[in-house]
Amino acid sequence: MKRAIRSWWRPCCLAVTLCMAGAAFLLPTSPAGASGVKGSTYELYYTETGATPAGKYLPAISKAINASGGIHGHPLKIVDCNDQGDPNQATQCAQQATSNPDVLGVVSNTSTCGSQLLQSLASAHMASIGDQYFCAEDFKSPQVFPFSAGSLDPAAGAALGVTDFHMKNVVIATIDVPAGREYPPLVQSMVTPVGGHVSGAVYIPLSAADMSPYASQVVADGGFLVDGDTTAVGIRLGKALLEQGFKEPVEYNGTTWDADTIKANLGKPTNAYLETPYNISSAGYKMFVADMNKYAPGADYYSTDLSTTWLAAKIVQRWAKNVSHPTASALLTYLSTAPSINTYGMTIPLSYTKPGNVLGGVASRVSNPCTALYHYKNGKLIEVGKYVDLLDTAANRVKCVG
Repeated sequence: MKRAIRSWWRPCCLAVTLCMAGAAFLLPTSPAGASGVKGSTYELYYTETGATPAGKYLPAISKAINASGGIHGHPLKIVDCNDQGDPNQATQCAQQATSNPDVLGVVSNTSTCGSQLLQSLASAHMASIGDQYFCAEDFKSPQVFPFSAGSLDPAAGAALGVTDFHMKNVVIATIDVPAGREYPPLVQSMVTPVGGHVSGAVYIPLSAADMSPYASQVVADGGFLVDGDTTAVGIRLGKALLEQGFKEPVEYNGTTWDADTIKANLGKPTNAYLETPYNISSAGYKMFVADMNKYAPGADYYSTDLSTTWLAAKIVQRWAKNVSHPTASALLTYLSTAPSINTYGMTIPLSYTKPGNVLGGVASRVSNPCTALYHYKNGKLIEVGKYVDLLDTAANRVKCVG
């Protein structure tokens, strides 16, 4: 089960041209345009594989934090550390972070699995804040503080599709690699309790040039589509489905897709949906969008990995205002013991003081098992139904926002 949970999403990094890792450095004075921040710079490390364009927007998040007072009056820099799909480089990213006393933590971790990243963080008493929760080693690590269920969210989204679309049959499209073949059984385990059935699984090679045969298979299998491909393959498959007149709902992964991705590549589809763990009508999400519009004019990327980074930085900023000397170990203690962490309405209040019950305790670090579906309509996302918990055990359902 752990490998299945981990595997379906991560193949996306195989199809992406990876960029070079950014190196950490200190800014001795406050950045231009910051609001009263001064002194040495605090840092957060964004550890990733380069699978999405989020890295280029990190300076905008730093600017937004600095414009609102920085971290304890000091400027913030979010360092992009790209491991290029190499677990050894992921370990090096962690070692760079933990060797610098000005680094307060890792944020939005999507680094390559199988590294020594978590062990390095544990030795340094450092947290992975807003961990995207894709690796099996993340599931029970006390260093990990996920804001959502990460790779489990799309599977829960499939169950939401069964209930919200009133359709029992689900078709899965995923990459044709051993890990990708484990995704349909995971989805089946999620849709069975709500009366759903995986009616077909379409495995697409990364090297496939013509998407029409795979689109035809989706059409023939019958049911709504849950897209578990890389974003690049999903775009090409989506275009082929449009050409073949496919009208059933298509669910995209909110971690790597957003409304602008749909608009830029698929035009004005009427059957496109996103699953997301965040309430996009919340005050926090509106703050995130406003900051991106202000500090990254023309930004067209608002996916979950980026909004998670913004939220992590805001939580760190708020915490730092109430301590005399921010350190990584003090932040780890706060996250570990806080009875309720406010996320500005983006999620239910979070607490990591006791194990979660997701999938019977398999994913014990998840304190927010809530997910919702949004319908893409005329360039905007419209909530389909309420946020619900389809991941926790039946006796411990969480009351979700929305």
